[in-house]
Amino acid sequence: MIISEYVEGTSFNKALEITNMSAVGIDLSTCVFGLYSNGSAAPVVEYQLTATTLAVGDSYVLCNPSANTTLAPFCDATDGSISYSGDDALVLTCGGVVVDSFGQVGVQTIWAEGTALSSQNNTLRRKCGILAGDAVTGDSFDPSVQWTGVGAADAFDNLGTHCLD
Repeated sequence: MIISEYVEGTSFNKALEITNMSAVGIDLSTCVFGLYSNGSAAPVVEYQLTATTLAVGDSYVLCNPSANTTLAPFCDATDGSISYSGDDALVLTCGGVVVDSFGQVGVQTIWAEGTALSSQNNTLRRKCGILAGDAVTGDSFDPSVQWTGVGAADAFDNLGTHCLD
């Protein structure tokens, strides 16, 4: 399972897409998103995913409940904990095991490789060839390695689908 899309848009337009890249369905009720705000070494808030099975190749989108009417139709679930800014780390655990992370836990910075690959005010999509997540939460994070930038804060058109190759 990977975080396949990251939306850090204007106002409350925040969304995370996760995609099941494994060979079996995954019970999302075993998964939790942790938000590590402002360089925190521990999650400031956690969001328990709902009891649903994510089929192989399917995506699931979490959004802030105050997202605008353009983003809202893409959302499978909403929660106020989806309220990160571009300098917060995110960690996805399933069954108590880290399966993916975005950013670097314990570090407060805007991760960027130019403006198109910035974690602030941007939409980033995981490259199609990435099949496994970054389970090491404290390693340095360079978005250019596994992500492509859309170059716009409120680009939602691809949410809910992710490429498989």
